[in-house]
Amino acid sequence: MTRAIPGRPRRKRGVPRVPLRTRVEPETLVRVYSVAEALGVSLAAYVEELILNDQLDERGRPVWWDTRVHRDQEELPLTQSA
Repeated sequence: MTRAIPGRPRRKRGVPRVPLRTRVEPETLVRVYSVAEALGVSLAAYVEELILNDQLDERGRPVWWDTRVHRDQEELPLTQSA
Protein backbone atom coordinates (compact mmCIF):
# COMPACT_ATOMS: atom_id res chain seq x y z
CA MET A 1 0.00 0.00 0.00
CA THR A 2 1.36 3.44 -0.92
CA ARG A 3 1.40 6.27 1.57
CA ALA A 4 0.25 9.79 0.92
CA ILE A 5 2.94 12.42 0.49
CA PRO A 6 2.56 15.11 3.18
CA GLY A 7 1.03 18.31 1.81
CA ARG A 8 -0.14 16.74 -1.44
CA PRO A 9 -3.87 16.97 -2.13
CA ARG A 10 -5.70 13.66 -1.81
CA ARG A 11 -7.68 12.18 -4.67
CA LYS A 12 -11.23 10.94 -4.20
CA ARG A 13 -11.54 7.46 -2.76
CA GLY A 14 -13.54 4.82 -4.59
CA VAL A 15 -13.13 6.46 -8.01
CA PRO A 16 -11.88 3.85 -10.45
CA ARG A 17 -8.52 4.58 -12.08
CA VAL A 18 -7.09 3.02 -15.21
CA PRO A 19 -3.52 3.15 -16.51
CA LEU A 20 -2.59 5.56 -19.27
CA ARG A 21 0.67 4.55 -20.91
CA THR A 22 2.69 6.40 -23.49
CA ARG A 23 6.29 6.96 -24.54
CA VAL A 24 7.88 10.39 -24.65
CA GLU A 25 11.38 11.75 -25.05
CA PRO A 26 13.44 11.92 -21.83
CA GLU A 27 13.36 15.73 -21.81
CA THR A 28 9.57 15.67 -21.93
CA LEU A 29 9.42 13.32 -18.96
CA VAL A 30 11.75 15.55 -16.96
CA ARG A 31 9.53 18.55 -17.74
CA VAL A 32 6.32 16.75 -16.75
CA TYR A 33 7.78 15.58 -13.45
CA SER A 34 9.18 19.08 -12.76
CA VAL A 35 5.81 20.74 -13.33
CA ALA A 36 3.98 18.16 -11.19
CA GLU A 37 6.53 18.65 -8.42
CA ALA A 38 6.24 22.45 -8.62
CA LEU A 39 2.46 22.10 -8.31
CA GLY A 40 2.79 19.66 -5.44
CA VAL A 41 0.69 17.02 -7.19
CA SER A 42 1.32 13.56 -8.58
CA LEU A 43 2.25 13.01 -12.20
CA ALA A 44 -1.14 11.34 -12.71
CA ALA A 45 -3.03 14.31 -11.24
CA TYR A 46 -1.11 16.77 -13.43
CA VAL A 47 -1.63 14.80 -16.65
CA GLU A 48 -5.31 14.26 -15.85
CA GLU A 49 -5.83 18.00 -15.33
CA LEU A 50 -3.98 18.79 -18.57
CA ILE A 51 -6.33 16.52 -20.48
CA LEU A 52 -9.51 17.69 -18.75
CA ASN A 53 -8.63 21.37 -19.25
CA ASP A 54 -7.53 21.11 -22.88
CA GLN A 55 -9.59 23.54 -24.97
CA LEU A 56 -11.18 21.81 -27.94
CA ASP A 57 -12.49 23.21 -31.20
CA GLU A 58 -15.86 22.37 -32.78
CA ARG A 59 -14.38 19.12 -34.16
CA GLY A 60 -13.17 17.93 -30.76
CA ARG A 61 -9.51 18.72 -31.47
CA PRO A 62 -7.18 20.77 -29.27
CA VAL A 63 -7.21 24.40 -30.41
CA TRP A 64 -3.39 24.53 -30.28
CA TRP A 65 -2.93 21.54 -32.64
CA ASP A 66 -1.62 22.97 -35.92
CA THR A 67 -0.33 19.81 -37.60
CA ARG A 68 -2.48 18.48 -40.43
CA VAL A 69 -4.57 15.48 -39.39
CA HIS A 70 -4.18 12.46 -41.70
CA ARG A 71 -7.89 12.00 -42.42
CA ASP A 72 -8.14 15.64 -43.58
CA GLN A 73 -5.62 15.11 -46.37
CA GLU A 74 -7.13 15.20 -49.83
CA GLU A 75 -4.63 12.77 -51.30
CA LEU A 76 -2.77 9.84 -49.85
CA PRO A 77 0.80 10.53 -48.71
CA LEU A 78 2.37 8.01 -51.13
CA THR A 79 6.04 8.41 -51.95
CA GLN A 80 6.24 5.65 -54.56
CA SER A 81 3.85 4.14 -57.07
CA ALA A 82 3.35 0.37 -57.22
